[in-house]
Amino acid sequence: MIKTKAELKQCLKTEKKSYVKTSWFLSLIGLSESSIIWRYQKFLRKWEYHYNSNHKCRTLFYKMKATSIGIKYGFHISPNNFDIGLYIVHIGSILINKNTRVGKNCRIHINTALVATSGKENGPIIGDNCYIGVGASIIGGIVLRDNITIGAGAVVTKSFEESSITLGGVPAKIISRQ
Repeated sequence: MIKTKAELKQCLKTEKKSYVKTSWFLSLIGLSESSIIWRYQKFLRKWEYHYNSNHKCRTLFYKMKATSIGIKYGFHISPNNFDIGLYIVHIGSILINKNTRVGKNCRIHINTALVATSGKENGPIIGDNCYIGVGASIIGGIVLRDNITIGAGAVVTKSFEESSITLGGVPAKIISRQ
């Protein structure tokens, strides 16, 4: 949770490094994939800071900016879902339940869902240094530890208390230990 202006600056500085500019011209006019994702993420983080600081007008402004980009490109992420170091790999559908919590340095691909089940409010809780592959779904109020890799298309429906593992399959199971 970003609560101070210094935390916001540190978060933006850290996360901006992840978005490599591919074409200077497309980045300049804001049409490269990485510049679009970065713009969304910057508004998301500013929304989070102002929300946590109880700045109502600025919260509304940044919420509108992030939401408009999110609707256009398929990002549905609430403030305070991710700790510092979020990296969205590609433009595409990403659905995150508002009560989901993910630790530091998460790398997330397209067509992923981190959601609650059966009308319940509790979302997944995931540790630091996670990698969520293309099309992965993490469902329910489950807990995943640090250094977890979730393979493409995996459906995780139960908690895994072990760190440094790779999950894959439907339903997900441990396929390797790192």
